[in-house]
Amino acid sequence: MSKFVDRFIQMLKVYWQDDFIRGIIVGIGCYLVLVLLVHLLFIICRSRKKCAFFELPGDSGAIIVSIKAVTGVLRQELAHFNQLEISRIAVYKVKKEYAIEIRGKFLPGMVGTPALYVAVSAEVKEKMSSIFGIDNINKVDLRIDACKSEEDNYPDLEAK
Repeated sequence: MSKFVDRFIQMLKVYWQDDFIRGIIVGIGCYLVLVLLVHLLFIICRSRKKCAFFELPGDSGAIIVSIKAVTGVLRQELAHFNQLEISRIAVYKVKKEYAIEIRGKFLPGMVGTPALYVAVSAEVKEKMSSIFGIDNINKVDLRIDACKSEEDNYPDLEAK
């Protein structure tokens, strides 16, 4: 093993003396470092962060609405969608806009998931605007965790 290491070190010494090879090695190293830095900056700048409240600036102060209040209202307003059993609502902030993720179970029926998504998305944006005055909802994600039929009366076996 030490013979292999000695040959490898000897080979590096020989190649490192050539200016052309040294330039290629340094160029590849700089390129890799640059790609890594750009990737890290992209992750830091574009990552979405969970937020705890909405802040609506006013003339002499601000209205602060908690996410718990928003999710409670959205659960009440989306209760008429019988095909969607909401388990969780999360709100994320991406730069100065918000994204809402609605998770739940889908009950197959008359309406498919694309039509349900369009209706839920429009309803969420409209209710957030009319009730709270929040107009900067960038997107609404509908995440279906499970599909349930009406005949399923057995308990869910989820890993906890």
